[in-house]
Amino acid sequence: IEKDLTISEPFGPLTNFNASLFIGSSGVLAPDTFMNGWMDEIRITKGYARWTDNFDVPEYAFELENCQPPPPTLTPTPAPTYPLPTNTPFTPPTFTPTTGPGTPTNTPIPSWTPTSMPTNTAIPSWTPPPTFTPTTGPGTPTNTPIPSWTPIPPTFTPTPTPPPTFSGTATPPSPTNTPTRTPTPVRTATITPTITPPTPTPECNELGVTLEMPSNMFHAGDPCGLKVHICNTTGYQLGGYPLFAILEVYGDFYCAPSWISLSDGFDYYHDLTFAEGLTIKVIIPEFAWPDCTGSASGIRFWAAMTDPSITGLFGNYDLFEFGWDTSCNTSTPTPLPTEPPNTPTPTPPGNLLCVDWPSEVQFIPETKPVGTLRNTGGGTLNMHVWIDGADADNFTANVPEYFDLPGGSDQYVEVTFDPEGVTDDYFADLHVQTVNTGQSCPDVYLKGHYSL
Repeated sequence: IEKDLTISEPFGPLTNFNASLFIGSSGVLAPDTFMNGWMDEIRITKGYARWTDNFDVPEYAFELENCQPPPPTLTPTPAPTYPLPTNTPFTPPTFTPTTGPGTPTNTPIPSWTPTSMPTNTAIPSWTPPPTFTPTTGPGTPTNTPIPSWTPIPPTFTPTPTPPPTFSGTATPPSPTNTPTRTPTPVRTATITPTITPPTPTPECNELGVTLEMPSNMFHAGDPCGLKVHICNTTGYQLGGYPLFAILEVYGDFYCAPSWISLSDGFDYYHDLTFAEGLTIKVIIPEFAWPDCTGSASGIRFWAAMTDPSITGLFGNYDLFEFGWDTSCNTSTPTPLPTEPPNTPTPTPPGNLLCVDWPSEVQFIPETKPVGTLRNTGGGTLNMHVWIDGADADNFTANVPEYFDLPGGSDQYVEVTFDPEGVTDDYFADLHVQTVNTGQSCPDVYLKGHYSL
C-alpha cells in the first residue's frame, strides 16, 4: 500500500544553541528513527542566514549561483593592494674597479639580461675573451617599425637604445669556462639568436594568471599567438573579476581587447566566469608572423586579474617578453615587368556578423540554438569555433572546430547538452573567432542542469 503524503506547516525560527544537526532523523531523542520518504532542495549555508522573514517556496530547483555563499575575503598573492605594474626602468649597479682613476659607472653589457625578465636578447650567446678593454659598445640594434597585424595596434617606431658608455678602464667578469685559446669574435651581418623554447603549459596550483606564447623570438612564417591561463584555486566559481591583457611597446601601453592606448583610456575583459581549476582565454588567435617587419626586442605582454572594483590585484600577475627579426634584403630590388600583367580586381575581405548572438544559454538535456554567423564581405572567412571550460565534454556544437564561411553566406550554430545521466550542474564557454581577419563573437556562457 502506497500513499503520497505532503505536510506543509510553518517551521518557525531556529533556536540558537550548540548541538549536532540531524537531517531525516529524530536525532538524540530517537537516533534510530528515520523518516520514510524523500527530501529535496535542502540548503544550509554556514555563517549566512538565507531566510530572515516569511517566504514563498520556490517552484524550481536552486540555481548554483543562488546556492553559492558570498565569496570570502581573500588575501591575493603576492600583493593584493598595489595597482597594475608600471614600466620602471632597470637601474644598473655601480662598482669601483681595482685599477684606473675615478669611480666609473658600469653600464651593463647589452647582451646581459636581468634575471627578473625572460632571457630574450637579439645578441647571440658567445664567450668573450678573458681580458679586454672595451672602448665602444656593440653595434646599434636595428629597431624598425612594428608590423601591422590584427589585432595588435598601429605601427610604432621604437627608439633604439644608444650603445653604453664606459668611463675608466674596467675589467669584465671572468668567463665561467676557461677557454683553451683566445679567439677574436667576428660578428657577421646576420645574427641568429638562440631562441629559448616556450614554457610548457603550467599547472594550476596558485591563484593568478600565466601568459603563453609559442616563442620569445619570431621570424617570418613562425606561428605566433597569445593565451592567458587563469588558475582558480578559491574552491568555487569566480565571476565579475576583470581580466587585463596589456601590450607594452617601449614605454607605451595598449589594453586588450580593443588595444586602446593607455593614454586615451583603458579596456579589459569583463563578464567572464572562471570555473575552479585552469581556464584558458585566447587573446590573439594563432597566425603566421609576416616577413619584412624589421626587428625589435624587449616588447612585453602583461596580464592580471583585479578585484571587481579594480582597486587591487587578485592573485599573481605575469609578463612575457619577446621580439622579432624579419629584416628584408633590399640591396637588389626586383625589376618591374615591362608590361603590367592583367591583375584581377581583388576580392574584398570577409566580414563577420554575429546575428541574434546571446551571452548565456541554459540547457536541460537537449539541443538549443545559439545564433547565426554571417559573412557580409566578399572574401572567405576561416572560422574557428570551440568549447572549453570545466564541463566542455558535455556540450557539442553542430559545426566543426575549423571551417570556411564563404562571402555572403550564413552558418546556423546550435549546441547539444548531454550530461551522460549524471545529476549535476555543468558549465562551459563557446568561442567563435576568424583566423584570417582576427574578428570574433562575444563568448557564450553554456549552463546545463540535469536531475533524475
